Amino acid sequence: MKICNSNQIRRILVRAPNWIGDAVLCLPALERLKSAYPQADMTVLAKPWVSPVFSHNPAIKRIIEYDTSVRHRGIYGKWRLVQVIRGYGFDMAVLFQNAFEAALIAFLSRIPVRIGYNRDGRRLLLTYPVELTSDIKRAHHVAYYLNIIDRIQKPEYRTQNKNISQLDKENRPKLYLTEKEKDWSKGFLNDKGIDSGIIIGIAPGATPETGFEIARLTKPHVAVPYHTNTADSQKKFAEILKTQMPRTACLIPEQNKIYQVSKRR
Repeated sequence: MKICNSNQIRRILVRAPNWIGDAVLCLPALERLKSAYPQADMTVLAKPWVSPVFSHNPAIKRIIEYDTSVRHRGIYGKWRLVQVIRGYGFDMAVLFQNAFEAALIAFLSRIPVRIGYNRDGRRLLLTYPVELTSDIKRAHHVAYYLNIIDRIQKPEYRTQNKNISQLDKENRPKLYLTEKEKDWSKGFLNDKGIDSGIIIGIAPGATPETGFEIARLTKPHVAVPYHTNTADSQKKFAEILKTQMPRTACLIPEQNKIYQVSKRR
């Protein structure tokens, strides 16, 4: 039995994780939530650098950007955000973000049903705290987020600990792009002379040197320094790559832009 009857839930607020990788990995859980409550309008609360991950997703009606640098800075800014959230009259808050603050904002926003992991001292702020078991701690992050939704649908159920290769196809993250974004990606690849084979390799790293080592080991056609600290670090990574791996293209991503640089045939 579900924790909440579908007919009682008309508006859902989803608090997104703060990091891009985690935001991508919560997407299967978000779509499962929509399947559980198909009649509900779903709103995502996300930091500005994460919000493009949720753009164009058919499960989502709107995105509220949580801008702690300007609009929602400090106590008054957070209170402004609470007032905005109250105005939507949400029936349920699902917290993929683990922080105490996420639960506090949902509580102050008077959302009657609040579900998330019981961690960071926020148990009393949640109406349905989800136990963080040792199995879930070891699970792939896709399963970590799916477990929250599974507990809404079947409180006695435990999500199986699976790695990404064992997840069903429908439970793998999917991003939705506009035709304009797809056309740009195609043009970018054509300019680099890439039209088949393995298209994209990700080269993350706290430093340009770390990112290059990953690129050197994986030998991608395209390397994306998405996790370097600054624009200067990204530029340095591109310079190292051009010198050491001239056959590998470097794509420095722009903020608030999603690229399709590969397509499953």
